[in-house]
Amino acid sequence: MKKFLFVFFFSVFAFTLKAWNFEYVKLSEDDGIGIIISETSELSDEIYVGLDYEKDSTGIVNYYIRIKFKEDKVMVSPGRKLLIKLKDGSIITLSSTKFEDKTTHGMYAFRWVGWKDNYVTTTLLDLSVIYPISKSDLDKILSIGAVKARIDTDVMFFSWGNGKDDRFSWLLNKEFDAIQKVINRKPEDLYNGF
Repeated sequence: MKKFLFVFFFSVFAFTLKAWNFEYVKLSEDDGIGIIISETSELSDEIYVGLDYEKDSTGIVNYYIRIKFKEDKVMVSPGRKLLIKLKDGSIITLSSTKFEDKTTHGMYAFRWVGWKDNYVTTTLLDLSVIYPISKSDLDKILSIGAVKARIDTDVMFFSWGNGKDDRFSWLLNKEFDAIQKVINRKPEDLYNGF
């Protein structure tokens, strides 16, 4: 019985940790300025997708769709297109953004840092493509649903979706909800019911 309770508790604890899918979060407690980088989720055999949030010092909020490829050698130069077809037949076109890091060929680089045997270690760069998206376009994807998409890389097109499935918008919805929970937290909630 004790073993069962331990396994049950650990499962609930692990599920609770997994519910917060973020690679990086840094927000000011006072004004919410900062960024949230969501953990990418598998969209297809070749592609992972995530949603990122940023609020700058002027209060402007930006969202970014982040695409990561399983094949590390895939490169996407700044200005390449991401086409997203919605259930109503409309198409949203996004362009990859430019980053100044020349070693990543314009792609966003996130360096993992972790603990190993009581010292900090770093691993290889995790290259992703970032597509700024307006809140109105993001709302369309979340409310209508996306059934198909295509990415223009430097060498070829990557596509996913069969015209019916909306896994893309389902994953973005999940990330959007998690981001909203973080940015809507109130500092005084820490003391409620304690």
